[in-house]
Amino acid sequence: MEKGKNGELNVKSSSSSIGFHALGYWLLGQIPAKLFPFSKLIQREMYRAYLKVNYIMYISSMFFWSVVSFILASFSSFIIFTFILPDVALPRLRIPLLALELPPSEEAVHPIVFYSLLIGFLVSVVVFLIFVFYPSYRASNLKRKIEKNLVYAVNYMAILSSAGATTEEIFSSLAKTGEIFGVEESARSIIKRVEFLGEDVITAIDEESRRTPSKDYATFLQGYITTVQTGGSREAYFSAMAEKFIDLKRSYLRKIIDTLDLATETFLILLIVFPFFMIVSLSIMGSVGGEVFGFSPTTLTILITYI
Repeated sequence: MEKGKNGELNVKSSSSSIGFHALGYWLLGQIPAKLFPFSKLIQREMYRAYLKVNYIMYISSMFFWSVVSFILASFSSFIIFTFILPDVALPRLRIPLLALELPPSEEAVHPIVFYSLLIGFLVSVVVFLIFVFYPSYRASNLKRKIEKNLVYAVNYMAILSSAGATTEEIFSSLAKTGEIFGVEESARSIIKRVEFLGEDVITAIDEESRRTPSKDYATFLQGYITTVQTGGSREAYFSAMAEKFIDLKRSYLRKIIDTLDLATETFLILLIVFPFFMIVSLSIMGSVGGEVFGFSPTTLTILITYI
């Protein structure tokens, strides 16, 4: 979706996304996006996450569904406490700031209302936070997927380049098969800019390098632009970058192995060496006498042995 000349939204996302977010925008308009202090941050994260929803509509939907969840959760909680679980004894609370003490159990409707509203508030906060952090979460997942398969994507591009494919043909192929490598959204974005916005492919790639959540992929795209503009060999560049990403993958796997080794050593120390050390220490203490936190050494030895 993009913003039109008159400030209206041109909807270009999927029908499911429109159906979910349009109601909030229809009711609230652009007011939430103007008042919310982190609108630009959400806009940036949505751009990096390739979300096909305008950020103004998304923020309006965020506030709308938070209010709806508050109403639904409060009403559902009230029904449950009143009719399904009427025998549940809700504790009386004293709120110092308001100097308010909830009435006793014979006027139980008031505690029910309070706890229903509290549950509704907590649910609405959870829904609001899900909306806030979802773009960053999606961008992070996309980043991991790209960097996990980047070496394979580069090798695929090298094969196409060796076969004489142009830059546009390479990314057009990735737009169709790039899901395997995690760069499908990126390649589609480049091709859309070329075919629908009339940009040249190098400009589109440069813009994509600023958009992608993966720094490694952004560096690769910038290097590719430099190679093409300076008349360098694309095949040599792809080969060099493939070797670099292979080394990075080896380093990543080596870190995983080191982490597993550390976890194994920690497991051995905590579950084997430490209990053995404690049993020996408690046996010596038992011969001398004394207690630890009121327990005799014999009792502690039994606890360590069987627990």
